[in-house]
Amino acid sequence: MYLSYFRNREGPNGILVYYKNVSRFVNTSKEMRAVFGPAKFTDSVKAASTWCDEMIQKYEGVEEPLEGRVDTSFASEALEEKNRMVI
Repeated sequence: MYLSYFRNREGPNGILVYYKNVSRFVNTSKEMRAVFGPAKFTDSVKAASTWCDEMIQKYEGVEEPLEGRVDTSFASEALEEKNRMVI
């Protein structure tokens, strides 16, 4: 069993579940428990479900500001008016 929570820039966040050589991307802890079938009643899956609920609560509706990198290329310097081309 392997679980990983993914925060997406576009679209909903989700949980990657790997179990019995199959991986699935789900959005809720209920869908996560369904992947395990009859094993969903074990203590480890219940603990994983609690963890998923905590992660969903923590990051639901939280959007990070999109920050770009500073343009340090030669093209950005060429656009400035103080730089002139000598012919």
